[in-house]
Amino acid sequence: MGAEQSQLPGYSTVDLDMSEDAKKQHLSALIQKAEDMMQGKPVDSRMDIKSSEKGPLKDAKTAAALQKAVMSRDGTMLRHLLRYENASLEDQSQEGLAPLHVAAAQGYGEMVSILALLGANLDARSRDAGDTPLHLAAAAGNLNDSGRAEVLAMLLGLGASADLPNKDGRSPLHVAAMTGNVNALDKLLAAGAPRGCLDKDNMRPVDLATVCGAKEAIEYLNALDAKAQASKIKQYQQWLS
Repeated sequence: MGAEQSQLPGYSTVDLDMSEDAKKQHLSALIQKAEDMMQGKPVDSRMDIKSSEKGPLKDAKTAAALQKAVMSRDGTMLRHLLRYENASLEDQSQEGLAPLHVAAAQGYGEMVSILALLGANLDARSRDAGDTPLHLAAAAGNLNDSGRAEVLAMLLGLGASADLPNKDGRSPLHVAAMTGNVNALDKLLAAGAPRGCLDKDNMRPVDLATVCGAKEAIEYLNALDAKAQASKIKQYQQWLS
């Protein structure tokens, strides 16, 4: 697979063919760019957390502050929370999302790169649905689809699991099919996600695409099935001859 071309200004995506050293160098450059963009705001003016606080109240405030840092693309605040406020990258918001889930859903590639290098779990599960960040990046919608495409390629390049199911047994491929995200389908399949995986209702991705009326996804997946079937027939004919 060749190098991916960025669709967002300011940074390029992680090429899935990069060596591990190249990925680290690339992500280090992303972090520097992101932090350069986020300078100039004193941390204290943006926080309402007292270091003396303890227990669930502080945990809730810290999780909310982490989400705010990601939503505002504030790498300085994020690192302050982790270093000085005993925050954890596993802390989940009231919505049950870890910081990496939020960054993936928003399509914030620079924040995904920072969180990844700080040690975020690429396969973290959301509290309610059991979604991974890849599930959220695979969904198409009205919110920054180009950014989520970059994030999906980045997560796959960093080694996120392409086929982990959520609590409904649905993989990121199911989500991409349901929402008609053909670009995500293509990348997930190239990363090894099984096309015929079944959810808890024994529905394949193409079945969910059909239920949801995602025509482009239906055509794309049916074309792959037809191609695979034609290949099997050809092999069988060669075996007979």
